Amino acid sequence: MQRWVVFVTQFLKEVILFISQVLFTQNEAKIEHHNIKSENVIEEFNFVHLSDIHYDFSRTREKEKIFFNYQRVSKELLQSAINKINLHQDKNGPIHAILMTGDYIQYEPDAITGFIDDFLLPLITTVKPSEGTFMVLGNHDHKKKGSKKIITSCLQELKVKYNVHLLENEEDIRDSVFRLKRFNVEIIGFLDYHDPEFNTEYGKLKKISDPKQNHSTRIVLEHNPDTAALLRRESWFFDLMLCGHSHGGQIRVPIPSSLYPKLFDKYDTNIQNICGNTLMFVPLMLILSFLIDRMPSSISIWLRSRWIVMFILRVVKNWQYGKGGLVKVNDDPSLGGRFIYCNRGIATHPPLRFLCSPVVATFNIKKHD
Repeated sequence: MQRWVVFVTQFLKEVILFISQVLFTQNEAKIEHHNIKSENVIEEFNFVHLSDIHYDFSRTREKEKIFFNYQRVSKELLQSAINKINLHQDKNGPIHAILMTGDYIQYEPDAITGFIDDFLLPLITTVKPSEGTFMVLGNHDHKKKGSKKIITSCLQELKVKYNVHLLENEEDIRDSVFRLKRFNVEIIGFLDYHDPEFNTEYGKLKKISDPKQNHSTRIVLEHNPDTAALLRRESWFFDLMLCGHSHGGQIRVPIPSSLYPKLFDKYDTNIQNICGNTLMFVPLMLILSFLIDRMPSSISIWLRSRWIVMFILRVVKNWQYGKGGLVKVNDDPSLGGRFIYCNRGIATHPPLRFLCSPVVATFNIKKHD
């Protein structure tokens, strides 16, 4: 009887959360905190992870379609994210670093100055991370010809005064790796998976950074979660990979947590989802992918809509990583417990979120007991 009372109580809590998320899902960023243990960290390391800002207060783009002419992120939402990070810091102790994984602008490269003035610098001067800010670019940051060069230049100008490190440099690959000696933490930045130079830079990175080294706590920054499949396939050692891009699917459907592995474990039986709630919110994209695999091709209405669904699913191939949240990889005991975290982002693009609130992620990495 007592078990049923606990279950009903927990279920009602989830229903209340469900309703609140439906009503307020786009207006306020949610703080998501995770604790991770590492064999190699010397001192407790606290940091914040942000992704997918899509700053778009630039209206220089001509002939923009009406559907796309909407605000992806408000200045009020950006300020609320800063306030929440600062409040978290007041309660839990200093944040040592800010880690960011791309899509700082929507399309026009001149928006990067607004992103810096309205968000990045206020964030840095408020939080005051002792070790600095570490960034990689996303696909929107090099979508327009010439954007990457402009954005890279603007961010690199902040290095000396504000301790901002863009972990990308096609001229010197060594700038993609940064070591925090105080914590014995190594941060590696990867080019966006869809960057034309990805394969070239990846080859260089393998030469200067031993994929299998496990003498320090390694954090990987990459915009696209599909890179996780590559790193697993090539047996890279890392404690934590941080990514974004998918926005967690933006539209999610609640299902019982116990049902998830029965339906979706076919994607990867070595993935452990870190979820302690009765309900688990699953991206509609993942459900569509699941249905595609099982839908008889003879159904004509499905054939007519199939190409639309397949186009949507191209956003991410590996939704077991892109669905948002923290997962643990258990496929290679020699590499230890590796975690992959996909941030649901701050902005809303396209203009709809359902049960998928914007997220600011905070992490605490401490040594194993």
